[in-house]
Amino acid sequence: MNDSSQFLPELAIDQNEIVFQAPWQAHAFALVNQLAAANYCTWSEWTDYLVSEISSVEPKPSGTKAYYEQWVDACEKLLIEKQLLEPEAIQRRIAELLSAQKADHHQHG
Repeated sequence: MNDSSQFLPELAIDQNEIVFQAPWQAHAFALVNQLAAANYCTWSEWTDYLVSEISSVEPKPSGTKAYYEQWVDACEKLLIEKQLLEPEAIQRRIAELLSAQKADHHQHG
C-alpha cells in the first residue's frame, strides 16, 4: 500500500480520525472515494489530477485556494474528462446549491 499522506493537508486529528472544517469538505472527500470504489478512476489517477491542480495554483502568492477547493476543482476536471458529467451540469448544480444556501441563510439570518 502506498503512503498518500504526503498529499493530505494539515488537518485536525481527533483520536486518529481526520476532522474536516466543513461538511462540504467531507462530501468532496467521499465523492472521490466513491469514484475510486466504483472503478471510475484509480487512486493513482486521482492523485495525478490533484497534484496537477495544486501545482497549477502554487506559484500564485495571493488568492491561493484552500486545499479542499483544489480537491473539488480536480474532481470536476476528472468528472468532465472521464465524460461522467458535462461542464454545464456541474455549473447548474453549483448554482442550485448556492441558491439553496442563500435561501437557507435568509430563513435563519
